[in-house]
Amino acid sequence: MLHLFCFADTKSLLEAPGEALQRDGVVRSITVEDVTALAGEAALEDFEGPEAEKRLQDISWLGPQALRHGEVASLIMKWSPVLPARFGALFSSEQALVELIERNYETIRGFLEHTRGSEEWGVKALFSRSDARETLFRDMLEKHSSDLASMTPGLRYFKEQQLRAKVDKEVGSWLKDACGRVSANLHACSFDSVKRPVTTLSLDAEGRETAANWAFLVGSHRVRELFFLVEHANNEFADRGLVFQVSGPWPPYSFVPALVLEEPET
Repeated sequence: MLHLFCFADTKSLLEAPGEALQRDGVVRSITVEDVTALAGEAALEDFEGPEAEKRLQDISWLGPQALRHGEVASLIMKWSPVLPARFGALFSSEQALVELIERNYETIRGFLEHTRGSEEWGVKALFSRSDARETLFRDMLEKHSSDLASMTPGLRYFKEQQLRAKVDKEVGSWLKDACGRVSANLHACSFDSVKRPVTTLSLDAEGRETAANWAFLVGSHRVRELFFLVEHANNEFADRGLVFQVSGPWPPYSFVPALVLEEPET
């Protein structure tokens, strides 16, 4: 079997040293005009059958395999735009890959040209709701400080509880507005963007929730701008429990178009 890593631009790959591709496990190059599929050999039993199901659930086996798959696409990005394949994309022969390219030639070529000179960067918004509540509550106390100072202790306590309840209601809209502003700024310096799924129950090591998870397709000449915008956002919002983290560069996995895998029946 052949395990597909990615598609690349044939002419751009001429600049890649052949020994580097061989060393990193790319043992087959299947070319149709100016589209080249890069693949490695794979054993069918690793991906099909009862034992394979167990193996694919074993992170000690799956993790290194998936990491290796991603490393190959990242390697090819040094010389060419890539259309990365999902891990486990298996083909029975070189001819099967040739037919896949022929069915999807225009789509693949269009994607390679669209992403030429660009990289995928991930940006996560991590949010400490408790920190945001306390900071917003302090802001409200300061805003109403003159009124609170003139109240009796009992009335002051009641008013503070009202303000805290108001903060609890407003923190969600504040978060949405802050993330929306940052997203718009980052989108302006990118070719394209995608919202990734967010698992609301997932917390990081510091107990922060993932409030947003984006992928941006950024020209290599604007990556510095992306980092500047993220740094500016962190300077503005970090003291309110909202921080943004950047990861990348990655092959453009989040932007891959759907390919026609089989000929339609007539």
